[in-house]
Formats: sequence, C-alpha cells, structure tokens
Amino acid sequence: MPTLLPCGPVNGSWQIPDRYKVGKVIGSGSYGTVCEAWDHENDRKVAIKRMKHLFDDLVDCKRILREIAILSQLDHPNIVKLHDIVQPSNMRSFDELYIVMELCDLDLKKLIKQDITLGQEQIDTLLYNLLIGVISALGRHLPQRPQAS
Repeated sequence: MPTLLPCGPVNGSWQIPDRYKVGKVIGSGSYGTVCEAWDHENDRKVAIKRMKHLFDDLVDCKRILREIAILSQLDHPNIVKLHDIVQPSNMRSFDELYIVMELCDLDLKKLIKQDITLGQEQIDTLLYNLLIGVISALGRHLPQRPQAS
C-alpha cells in the first residue's frame, strides 16, 4: 500500500495515497468535501470526496454505503464513474473515507444555481441525458433503500 500523506487543500489533514495531488476544493455538501486532484498513476484529473465522521449518524452512514454500492455497479457515459475507494490506514478505527470519482465540468446543483436562461435545445439535451442515465441505472439491479411499512 502506498504511503499516506497529509495533503489536504486546507490544513494538510487529507490522508490519501501519494499518487494523488490534491488541488482546490470544488464542492461541499452534507456528506463531505470534494477536491479536484491529479492521479499520477493514471494520468488524469479526478474528484476526491472526503467523508468525515462516517459513523456519527447511522442513516447518513447507510446512505454513503448505498451511494458507493450503486456507483460501483454503474458504467455509463451519463453517470459519474467511481474510480477508487482509498483504503483506510487502520480498518479498526477509521472514521473517514475518500472516494475517487470522475471529474465533471459541472454538476446539476451548480447548473441550477447559476443565473442563466437555457434555450430549448439546451433543456432538451439536458433532460435527454438525465433520462438516459436514469434509464441505464434502472436497468440494473441496484441496492435499494428499504421501504417503510
């Protein structure tokens, strides 16, 4: 296993293999922070999502597990690809996880927040691509959330 280096963008607290050179923060949300990075082993830009305090909330923990399980089974150009899950240095006591994904130019959340008006052709293309991705995902037997009774 490669040496883990503290190489986070803010205070050097990210523990990821030295094959990744972390750049700027490109997003954050309820489950963690996402940074742009360069994967020296595969010569490509990637996004690394850091999820801290994994086990503080059981519901969030299950959602994160479901996200990883689903992304690991999908392979479609309209769905972000999961490239790697960084193995924790201590499997008995880890409390954060790093997942390495395809780096996208823009995500839907950022697009919606922008103050722009899309033309009909752009709207049609966006909806078409979203629907093709959803249809592809639905065509697989993916882990689902238990239904409330």
